[in-house]
Amino acid sequence: MIRREFLAGLTGLSALAAAPAISFAQTPMNLGQQWDVIVIGSGLAGLSAALSASENGADRILVIEKLPVLGGHSRLSTGSFLAVSTKRLEPLGIHTSVDAVLEEMMEVGGGIGNKDLARLLLSQSDAAMDWLETHGLVWNPEPYVAVGSPSAYAFRTIQGFTGSHYIFKLNQRARERGVRFLYDQPVTDLLQDPVSGNVNGVVVKSKNHEVIYIRGNAVVIATGGYSANNALCRKFNSEISALMPSTANPGGRYLDGAWGDALEFTKPFHAATVDLDKIQKICFLGGRLVDYTGADIYLNKNGLRFVNEGASHGDVLVELLKQPQRAMWVITDSQSKKGFLCSRVSTGQGYLFV
Repeated sequence: MIRREFLAGLTGLSALAAAPAISFAQTPMNLGQQWDVIVIGSGLAGLSAALSASENGADRILVIEKLPVLGGHSRLSTGSFLAVSTKRLEPLGIHTSVDAVLEEMMEVGGGIGNKDLARLLLSQSDAAMDWLETHGLVWNPEPYVAVGSPSAYAFRTIQGFTGSHYIFKLNQRARERGVRFLYDQPVTDLLQDPVSGNVNGVVVKSKNHEVIYIRGNAVVIATGGYSANNALCRKFNSEISALMPSTANPGGRYLDGAWGDALEFTKPFHAATVDLDKIQKICFLGGRLVDYTGADIYLNKNGLRFVNEGASHGDVLVELLKQPQRAMWVITDSQSKKGFLCSRVSTGQGYLFV
Protein backbone atom coordinates (compact mmCIF):
# COMPACT_ATOMS: atom_id res chain seq x y z
CA MET A 1 0.00 0.00 0.00
CA ILE A 2 1.35 3.43 -0.88
CA ARG A 3 1.77 5.38 2.34
CA ARG A 4 1.79 9.13 2.58
CA GLU A 5 3.34 10.93 5.49
CA PHE A 6 0.68 12.23 7.78
CA LEU A 7 1.06 14.84 10.43
CA ALA A 8 0.09 13.95 13.98
CA GLY A 9 -2.24 16.41 15.76
CA LEU A 10 -0.62 18.43 18.54
CA THR A 11 -3.43 17.41 20.97
CA GLY A 12 -1.89 13.91 21.02
CA LEU A 13 -4.97 12.36 19.50
CA SER A 14 -5.48 11.05 15.93
CA ALA A 15 -8.60 10.20 13.96
CA LEU A 16 -9.84 8.19 11.02
CA ALA A 17 -13.35 9.57 10.74
CA ALA A 18 -15.17 12.68 11.82
CA ALA A 19 -17.89 12.48 14.42
CA PRO A 20 -21.35 13.96 13.91
CA ALA A 21 -21.73 17.67 14.54
CA ILE A 22 -22.70 18.41 18.12
CA SER A 23 -24.84 21.45 18.90
CA PHE A 24 -27.68 22.32 21.23
CA ALA A 25 -30.19 25.16 21.19
CA GLN A 26 -29.98 27.76 23.93
CA THR A 27 -31.87 30.89 24.93
CA PRO A 28 -30.54 34.33 23.90
CA MET A 29 -27.83 35.73 26.17
CA ASN A 30 -26.44 39.10 27.07
CA LEU A 31 -22.87 39.26 25.77
CA GLY A 32 -22.49 42.68 27.36
CA GLN A 33 -22.53 41.27 30.90
CA GLN A 34 -19.37 40.72 32.92
CA TRP A 35 -18.56 37.02 32.68
CA ASP A 36 -16.77 35.18 35.48
CA VAL A 37 -14.84 32.99 33.03
CA ILE A 38 -14.47 33.12 29.26
CA VAL A 39 -13.12 29.96 27.60
CA ILE A 40 -11.80 30.14 24.04
CA GLY A 41 -12.26 26.76 22.37
CA SER A 42 -14.83 23.99 22.86
CA GLY A 43 -12.68 20.86 22.63
CA LEU A 44 -12.03 18.53 25.54
CA ALA A 45 -9.69 21.05 27.17
CA GLY A 46 -12.14 23.93 26.81
CA LEU A 47 -15.17 22.00 28.05
CA SER A 48 -13.17 20.60 30.96
CA ALA A 49 -12.07 24.11 31.92
CA ALA A 50 -15.62 25.45 31.74
CA LEU A 51 -17.10 22.58 33.73
CA SER A 52 -14.33 22.71 36.33
CA ALA A 53 -14.82 26.48 36.71
CA SER A 54 -18.51 25.87 37.37
CA GLU A 55 -17.73 23.18 39.94
CA ASN A 56 -15.41 25.60 41.71
CA GLY A 57 -17.92 28.39 42.10
CA ALA A 58 -17.93 30.38 38.85
CA ASP A 59 -21.44 31.30 37.78
CA ARG A 60 -21.35 33.21 34.48
CA ILE A 61 -19.24 31.06 32.12
CA LEU A 62 -19.02 31.54 28.37
CA VAL A 63 -17.39 29.13 25.88
CA ILE A 64 -16.55 30.67 22.50
CA GLU A 65 -16.13 28.38 19.47
CA LYS A 66 -15.07 29.74 16.07
CA LEU A 67 -16.59 26.82 14.15
CA PRO A 68 -20.35 26.32 13.75
CA VAL A 69 -20.12 23.03 15.65
CA LEU A 70 -18.93 22.02 19.09
CA GLY A 71 -15.90 19.91 19.90
CA GLY A 72 -12.81 21.34 18.25
CA HIS A 73 -10.05 18.87 17.43
CA SER A 74 -11.34 16.44 20.07
CA ARG A 75 -14.46 15.86 17.98
CA LEU A 76 -12.24 14.34 15.27
CA SER A 77 -10.07 12.27 17.59
CA THR A 78 -10.16 8.56 18.35
CA GLY A 79 -10.32 9.35 22.07
CA SER A 80 -7.24 7.44 23.18
CA PHE A 81 -6.58 8.28 26.86
CA LEU A 82 -3.19 7.31 28.28
CA ALA A 83 -3.18 6.95 32.06
CA VAL A 84 -1.21 5.44 34.92
CA SER A 85 -4.22 3.99 36.72
CA THR A 86 -3.05 1.40 39.23
CA LYS A 87 -6.56 0.46 40.33
CA ARG A 88 -7.49 -0.30 36.73
CA LEU A 89 -4.24 -1.94 35.62
CA GLU A 90 -3.21 -4.02 38.65
CA PRO A 91 -6.25 -6.37 38.54
CA LEU A 92 -5.25 -7.17 34.95
CA GLY A 93 -1.73 -8.09 35.99
CA ILE A 94 -0.21 -4.91 34.56
CA HIS A 95 2.26 -3.50 37.08
CA THR A 96 3.61 -0.05 36.40
CA SER A 97 4.24 3.34 37.96
CA VAL A 98 4.49 7.00 37.05
CA ASP A 99 8.28 6.73 36.97
CA ALA A 100 8.23 3.69 34.68
CA VAL A 101 5.83 5.24 32.17
CA LEU A 102 7.70 8.53 32.37
CA GLU A 103 10.91 6.83 31.31
CA GLU A 104 9.13 5.19 28.38
CA MET A 105 7.65 8.53 27.34
CA MET A 106 11.03 10.22 27.42
CA GLU A 107 12.62 7.41 25.43
CA VAL A 108 9.93 7.40 22.73
CA GLY A 109 10.06 11.20 22.61
CA GLY A 110 13.79 11.24 22.10
CA GLY A 111 14.39 12.82 25.49
CA ILE A 112 13.32 16.28 24.35
CA GLY A 113 10.12 16.61 26.39
CA ASN A 114 9.72 18.57 29.60
CA LYS A 115 10.14 15.85 32.19
CA ASP A 116 8.51 17.82 35.01
CA LEU A 117 5.40 18.54 32.96
CA ALA A 118 5.25 14.93 31.76
CA ARG A 119 5.45 13.72 35.36
CA LEU A 120 2.65 16.10 36.35
CA LEU A 121 0.51 14.83 33.47
CA LEU A 122 1.03 11.19 34.41
CA SER A 123 0.61 11.68 38.16
CA GLN A 124 -2.81 13.29 37.61
CA SER A 125 -3.97 10.99 34.81
CA ASP A 126 -5.79 8.56 37.11
CA ALA A 127 -7.67 11.40 38.80
CA ALA A 128 -8.55 12.78 35.37
CA MET A 129 -10.11 9.45 34.41
CA ASP A 130 -12.10 9.46 37.64
CA TRP A 131 -13.27 13.03 37.02
CA LEU A 132 -14.42 12.21 33.49
CA GLU A 133 -16.18 9.14 34.87
CA THR A 134 -18.20 11.30 37.27
CA HIS A 135 -19.46 13.21 34.25
CA GLY A 136 -20.84 10.21 32.41
CA LEU A 137 -17.95 8.55 30.61
CA VAL A 138 -17.81 4.78 31.03
CA TRP A 139 -14.38 3.30 30.41
CA ASN A 140 -13.68 0.08 28.59
CA PRO A 141 -11.80 -1.89 31.29
CA GLU A 142 -9.30 -3.37 28.84
CA PRO A 143 -6.30 -1.12 28.11
CA TYR A 144 -4.50 -1.31 24.79
CA VAL A 145 -1.22 -0.31 23.15
CA ALA A 146 -1.74 3.06 21.49
CA VAL A 147 0.25 4.00 18.41
CA GLY A 148 3.66 5.24 19.51
CA SER A 149 3.43 3.65 22.94
CA PRO A 150 5.44 0.55 23.88
CA SER A 151 3.00 -0.67 26.54
CA ALA A 152 -0.72 -1.05 27.21
CA TYR A 153 -1.57 2.12 29.14
CA ALA A 154 -4.21 3.59 26.83
CA PHE A 155 -7.93 3.48 27.53
CA ARG A 156 -11.04 4.17 25.50
CA THR A 157 -14.68 4.49 26.45
CA ILE A 158 -17.27 1.79 25.88
CA GLN A 159 -18.37 3.81 22.86
CA GLY A 160 -15.17 2.71 21.14
CA PHE A 161 -12.68 4.92 19.36
CA THR A 162 -14.52 8.21 19.25
CA GLY A 163 -13.54 11.52 20.79
CA SER A 164 -17.01 12.89 20.13
CA HIS A 165 -18.27 10.84 23.10
CA TYR A 166 -16.15 12.95 25.48
CA ILE A 167 -17.56 16.09 23.90
CA PHE A 168 -21.16 14.95 24.09
CA LYS A 169 -20.97 14.05 27.78
CA LEU A 170 -19.08 17.15 28.97
CA ASN A 171 -21.24 19.43 26.86
CA GLN A 172 -24.33 17.89 28.41
CA ARG A 173 -23.04 18.38 31.95
CA ALA A 174 -21.79 21.90 31.26
CA ARG A 175 -25.20 22.98 29.97
CA GLU A 176 -26.90 21.43 32.99
CA ARG A 177 -24.73 23.74 35.11
CA GLY A 178 -25.62 26.81 33.04
CA VAL A 179 -22.50 27.22 30.90
CA ARG A 180 -23.29 29.29 27.78
CA PHE A 181 -21.91 28.82 24.27
CA LEU A 182 -21.16 31.14 21.37
CA TYR A 183 -20.65 29.47 17.99
CA ASP A 184 -19.22 30.44 14.62
CA GLN A 185 -17.54 33.58 15.95
CA PRO A 186 -13.73 33.58 16.20
CA VAL A 187 -11.76 35.45 18.83
CA THR A 188 -9.46 37.93 17.08
CA ASP A 189 -7.88 39.73 20.03
CA LEU A 190 -7.66 39.93 23.81
CA LEU A 191 -8.69 42.88 25.95
CA GLN A 192 -6.31 44.26 28.56
CA ASP A 193 -6.92 46.34 31.66
CA PRO A 194 -4.92 49.57 31.16
CA VAL A 195 -4.02 49.82 34.84
CA SER A 196 -3.23 46.26 35.95
CA GLY A 197 -2.24 44.96 32.54
CA ASN A 198 -4.35 41.84 33.13
CA VAL A 199 -6.35 40.27 30.32
CA ASN A 200 -9.98 41.09 31.04
CA GLY A 201 -11.89 40.04 27.96
CA VAL A 202 -11.88 39.12 24.29
CA VAL A 203 -12.67 40.64 20.92
CA VAL A 204 -14.92 38.54 18.70
CA LYS A 205 -15.83 38.88 15.04
CA SER A 206 -19.52 38.12 14.64
CA LYS A 207 -21.20 36.26 11.79
CA ASN A 208 -22.10 39.65 10.33
CA HIS A 209 -18.45 40.76 10.57
CA GLU A 210 -19.23 43.06 13.48
CA VAL A 211 -16.69 43.52 16.26
CA ILE A 212 -17.95 42.48 19.69
CA TYR A 213 -16.14 43.20 22.98
CA ILE A 214 -16.82 40.65 25.70
CA ARG A 215 -15.56 41.29 29.24
CA GLY A 216 -14.57 38.63 31.75
CA ASN A 217 -12.78 38.26 35.06
CA ALA A 218 -10.70 35.39 33.66
CA VAL A 219 -9.90 34.16 30.16
CA VAL A 220 -8.85 30.56 29.43
CA ILE A 221 -7.18 29.90 26.06
CA ALA A 222 -7.97 26.35 24.92
CA THR A 223 -7.65 26.77 21.16
CA GLY A 224 -5.55 23.68 20.54
CA GLY A 225 -2.66 23.37 18.12
CA TYR A 226 -2.01 24.28 14.50
CA SER A 227 -1.76 20.96 12.63
CA ALA A 228 -4.65 21.96 10.34
CA ASN A 229 -2.61 24.96 9.20
CA ASN A 230 -0.10 23.41 6.82
CA ALA A 231 1.53 26.72 5.96
CA LEU A 232 2.18 27.40 9.65
CA CYS A 233 3.54 23.89 10.17
CA ARG A 234 5.95 24.37 7.28
CA LYS A 235 7.00 27.72 8.69
CA PHE A 236 8.03 26.12 11.99
CA ASN A 237 9.44 22.86 10.61
CA SER A 238 11.19 22.65 7.24
CA GLU A 239 10.71 18.86 7.11
CA ILE A 240 6.96 19.32 6.67
CA SER A 241 5.70 19.34 3.08
CA ALA A 242 2.51 20.61 1.53
CA LEU A 243 1.44 16.97 1.09
CA MET A 244 1.35 16.28 4.82
CA PRO A 245 -2.15 16.76 6.25
CA SER A 246 -3.14 16.12 9.84
CA THR A 247 -4.04 12.61 10.95
CA ALA A 248 -7.18 14.15 12.44
CA ASN A 249 -8.36 15.06 8.95
CA PRO A 250 -6.24 13.19 6.38
CA GLY A 251 -8.70 13.61 3.51
CA GLY A 252 -9.44 17.26 4.24
CA ARG A 253 -13.18 16.57 4.29
CA TYR A 254 -14.02 17.66 7.83
CA LEU A 255 -14.15 20.88 9.81
CA ASP A 256 -10.81 21.12 11.60
CA GLY A 257 -10.17 24.34 13.47
CA ALA A 258 -6.59 23.69 14.62
CA TRP A 259 -5.25 26.78 12.88
CA GLY A 260 -2.98 28.21 15.56
CA ASP A 261 -5.16 31.28 16.18
CA ALA A 262 -3.80 31.92 19.67
CA LEU A 263 -0.27 32.33 18.32
CA GLU A 264 -1.50 35.44 16.55
CA PHE A 265 -3.79 37.11 19.08
CA THR A 266 -1.35 36.59 21.97
CA LYS A 267 1.57 38.27 20.18
CA PRO A 268 0.90 41.73 21.64
CA PHE A 269 1.13 40.18 25.12
CA HIS A 270 4.55 38.63 24.42
CA ALA A 271 3.24 35.16 25.28
CA ALA A 272 6.10 32.69 25.51
CA THR A 273 6.18 29.78 23.08
CA VAL A 274 8.29 26.66 23.17
CA ASP A 275 9.07 23.78 20.78
CA LEU A 276 6.86 24.99 17.93
CA ASP A 277 9.05 23.02 15.54
CA LYS A 278 8.43 19.74 17.37
CA ILE A 279 5.78 18.37 15.06
CA GLN A 280 5.27 14.62 15.11
CA LYS A 281 5.46 13.00 11.69
CA ILE A 282 4.21 9.45 11.24
CA CYS A 283 3.28 7.08 8.46
CA PHE A 284 -0.44 6.54 8.90
CA LEU A 285 -0.90 4.98 12.34
CA GLY A 286 2.62 3.67 11.99
CA GLY A 287 1.45 1.25 9.31
CA ARG A 288 0.35 -1.17 12.00
CA LEU A 289 -2.59 -3.49 11.27
CA VAL A 290 -2.63 -5.10 14.70
CA ASP A 291 -2.63 -3.76 18.24
CA TYR A 292 0.64 -5.42 19.19
CA THR A 293 4.16 -5.82 17.85
CA GLY A 294 5.24 -8.95 16.00
CA ALA A 295 2.51 -9.72 13.46
CA ASP A 296 3.29 -7.11 10.79
CA ILE A 297 6.01 -7.20 8.15
CA TYR A 298 6.91 -3.98 6.31
CA LEU A 299 8.21 -4.33 2.75
CA ASN A 300 9.24 -1.61 0.33
CA LYS A 301 8.14 -1.41 -3.30
CA ASN A 302 10.88 -3.89 -4.22
CA GLY A 303 9.58 -6.46 -1.74
CA LEU A 304 12.45 -5.98 0.70
CA ARG A 305 12.03 -5.67 4.46
CA PHE A 306 13.57 -2.34 5.43
CA VAL A 307 12.94 -1.73 9.14
CA ASN A 308 12.34 -3.39 12.48
CA GLU A 309 8.54 -3.34 12.72
CA GLY A 310 8.78 -3.09 16.50
CA ALA A 311 10.58 0.26 16.31
CA SER A 312 8.85 3.49 17.25
CA HIS A 313 6.76 5.07 14.52
CA GLY A 314 9.31 7.88 14.38
CA ASP A 315 12.07 5.41 13.54
CA VAL A 316 9.82 3.64 11.03
CA LEU A 317 9.13 6.95 9.31
CA VAL A 318 12.84 7.78 9.04
CA GLU A 319 13.46 4.52 7.19
CA LEU A 320 10.28 4.78 5.11
CA LEU A 321 11.32 8.16 3.74
CA LYS A 322 14.45 6.50 2.34
CA GLN A 323 12.49 3.91 0.34
CA PRO A 324 11.47 4.06 -3.34
CA GLN A 325 8.43 6.34 -3.73
CA ARG A 326 8.31 6.58 0.07
CA ALA A 327 5.94 3.60 -0.06
CA MET A 328 5.52 0.28 1.68
CA TRP A 329 3.42 -2.86 1.83
CA VAL A 330 2.12 -4.20 5.13
CA ILE A 331 1.83 -7.98 5.46
CA THR A 332 0.25 -9.79 8.39
CA ASP A 333 -0.92 -13.29 9.24
CA SER A 334 -4.62 -14.01 8.68
CA GLN A 335 -4.81 -15.46 12.21
CA SER A 336 -3.53 -12.34 13.96
CA LYS A 337 -5.84 -10.11 15.96
CA LYS A 338 -6.44 -7.07 13.78
CA GLY A 339 -6.44 -3.53 15.13
CA PHE A 340 -8.62 -0.47 14.61
CA LEU A 341 -6.98 0.61 11.33
CA CYS A 342 -7.52 -2.78 9.71
CA SER A 343 -11.24 -2.69 10.47
CA ARG A 344 -11.56 0.59 8.56
CA VAL A 345 -9.90 -0.40 5.28
CA SER A 346 -10.42 -2.90 2.51
CA THR A 347 -7.92 -5.74 2.14
CA GLY A 348 -7.84 -4.86 -1.54
CA GLN A 349 -6.14 -1.54 -0.92
CA GLY A 350 -2.64 -2.86 -0.40
CA TYR A 351 -2.67 -4.94 2.77
CA LEU A 352 -1.69 -8.59 2.41
CA PHE A 353 -3.05 -11.38 4.60
CA VAL A 354 -1.11 -14.62 4.32
